[in-house]
Amino acid sequence: MPAKPTRRHRRQSALISLAQAVRDKVLADVSEVIAEYEAELRRGEDDFSQFMERAPSPEPMPITQRKIGKLIVAACRDLAHLAIAHERRDPQGWAEAEIRALGTAIAKEYRVGFDLDKTLPAAIADGLHESRVLIVVAPAPPRAGRTPKKKTSSPATAAFQPSRDYRSIQWRGQHYTLTSNQAAIVERLHEEHIAGTPVVGKAGLLSTIQAETSRVRDSFKGSPLWRTLIVLGERRGTYKLDI
Repeated sequence: MPAKPTRRHRRQSALISLAQAVRDKVLADVSEVIAEYEAELRRGEDDFSQFMERAPSPEPMPITQRKIGKLIVAACRDLAHLAIAHERRDPQGWAEAEIRALGTAIAKEYRVGFDLDKTLPAAIADGLHESRVLIVVAPAPPRAGRTPKKKTSSPATAAFQPSRDYRSIQWRGQHYTLTSNQAAIVERLHEEHIAGTPVVGKAGLLSTIQAETSRVRDSFKGSPLWRTLIVLGERRGTYKLDI
């Protein structure tokens, strides 16, 4: 009769399955983004062979690269959360190994037909950085024989909760729906807040939405979030989140 799996083995097995699910999902999401991009390139082409002759190796649009980068970074965050939730002995080492394996899987999958040479390393580097921040600030598991203290959310964490794509947020008990530009700016500011560098310059925010000649406040015209959630930094031309 086979030995009954121990609790530790069951936890490891569950963790492996969950990590594989994260990898499968991001591969599927990246495939969808690439398919949308390729469909956009072919739109209006009567003869597909002419399209292939004209652009056999099209460069990906910047917006497509950003979408893929965000998907990869989000998957890295998911892997870090898995490591934290399962209280592994070395959560950071496990998360980093899984993130690098994810990068290898994506590179292998899309080696032909789509250029990820620049996007992938940058996204993996960002994902590694975010995973380290998440794991470092995560509370340590209680020692054996001690009663864990009741977890309480910090006011900042409880006050601000974004959706995955930042098009919807909860802030100070109110729900807000954001435009695509507003979501991109809030996401950039939130990522920098998590990384410990909450203040971002105007140029950095405008480059995020590819509107370098515009103004940050133009994206929040008429929004109650301007000068409330989005506030000025200590120096002129800088911004941060009030969370």
